[in-house]
Amino acid sequence: MTRCTKPSTKVAAQSEIHHLGNGQFPVLAHDTNAGHGQSSSLSVCHRADISDISSSNGPTSILSAANDATAGGIASSTGVLNAGTKAAGYCTYCTFLDYNVTAQLGRFGLHNGGAQAATLLNEKWESLALVPVDASVGTNRKRFLFNLRDNDLISKRTNALTGHLNFSHYAHKDASGYNTDNQALVFQVQLPSKASPS
Repeated sequence: MTRCTKPSTKVAAQSEIHHLGNGQFPVLAHDTNAGHGQSSSLSVCHRADISDISSSNGPTSILSAANDATAGGIASSTGVLNAGTKAAGYCTYCTFLDYNVTAQLGRFGLHNGGAQAATLLNEKWESLALVPVDASVGTNRKRFLFNLRDNDLISKRTNALTGHLNFSHYAHKDASGYNTDNQALVFQVQLPSKASPS
């Protein structure tokens, strides 16, 4: 396993997780404060990784209406698991897709690091979605993996279409002076043989 780390050895954040139905989870790992609109344009970690607990010793299923309720939860405010909730005892964590591969980004006119431009990847990525490549083939494990990033309202535009909030009642202009666009990355991947994502 290669962890995403910053030069300070701080491990990157994870902002999205999905279940593949076989004890495996795609996890979106990223650093922060690096990319389009940030003081540093070079990201050291933008990845979709896989966390695998299939060999773990029976973690507690937390799927319940009580846990999903507004006041529900599986842990205290300090992060201590509730009595009767057992964490996964063993987890394998593997790199799956690295978004910062210069040669691959260049094929689409994108880049990581260098000049601030619309073709520079934004900083933290925030969502994952899996969609069948061919839904008519029931056993087909090929999926499109969508990864999206909004612009965090980083814009200096002030026209009615792109720079106003609250139905054009409030003009928004970010102090950074940057304009960042929403971005999407799409990959075609093949899932493991036991995967059955919903």
